[in-house]
Amino acid sequence: MKNFEIINGLTTKLKHDLTHIYKFHPLDIEDVFTDTQLAKIETHDNYLYVAFHFPEFIKSKNHFISKEVHCFIDNQKLLVIDKAEYKHLYQFNEVKDYIIKDKDDTYDIFYEMVDFIVTKIFNVLGKFKIEIEDMERNVFEPNIASEDQLVQTLVVNRNLINFISIITPLERVIKELEAEKYNKFITKKGREKLDDSLDKIEKMINRLNNYKEQIYTLKETNQIQIARNTNQTIKTLTGVNLLILVPTIITSFFGMNVFFGWDQNTNSLAPVILIVLIIVVLTVASFVFFKNRKWI
Repeated sequence: MKNFEIINGLTTKLKHDLTHIYKFHPLDIEDVFTDTQLAKIETHDNYLYVAFHFPEFIKSKNHFISKEVHCFIDNQKLLVIDKAEYKHLYQFNEVKDYIIKDKDDTYDIFYEMVDFIVTKIFNVLGKFKIEIEDMERNVFEPNIASEDQLVQTLVVNRNLINFISIITPLERVIKELEAEKYNKFITKKGREKLDDSLDKIEKMINRLNNYKEQIYTLKETNQIQIARNTNQTIKTLTGVNLLILVPTIITSFFGMNVFFGWDQNTNSLAPVILIVLIIVVLTVASFVFFKNRKWI
């Protein structure tokens, strides 16, 4: 398909070709070579320029990154500039001959490409679903429900937020393409593809928002379970302390080196009375203090 070309990476030669051979607008060329160009659309008399950001999951780092793709479309050619080897773009390039019947309409090829990529992105929802189901098992399984799932929850939530932040501008660009001012660039088939792509993105965003609520609920449930288990542990320790409290008091009291009445060499009970008095005063004072602070 000679009217469809993918160029990988940015080079000095590419900048020269865009300027002198294709004669694209200097501002569009500048956007291509900008480090972080936002998603946008520009129209000119003889071509359409669109900058996309698509999400891609990096398994080794366990998070999503944004892949930047620039498209120049006119009646003769669709030129796609891929800055960082976006895998779904090359998957489309492998199957385009099977899914595109009219190989001469570059705009139809462009909208088919966008819908193909959006469909691939839509499949990522299955990944989030599996992760959330795994979290649910971890939270509600009796043998592991007490384990802290905070790290797993934060990772999944982070990936959700990153994914939404990438596809939201994509939704905006596709909506903008359906505006009346772009009618000359859109065929009937192209508009149908745009509608399909937009519908998928809207479903994705709705589903992802539901997933965020599920994650929040699972996080709260896990924290409640951990708090309950902690309380149970403290209750057990308190019971053990109470069991040893009475023998500790007895041994501590009678282990003091003072007269208790059975030593014939000492006949004064003043030390015992003084110790008991101090204990009573401190205990009452502590009780009043804690009561005023509403700690008991």
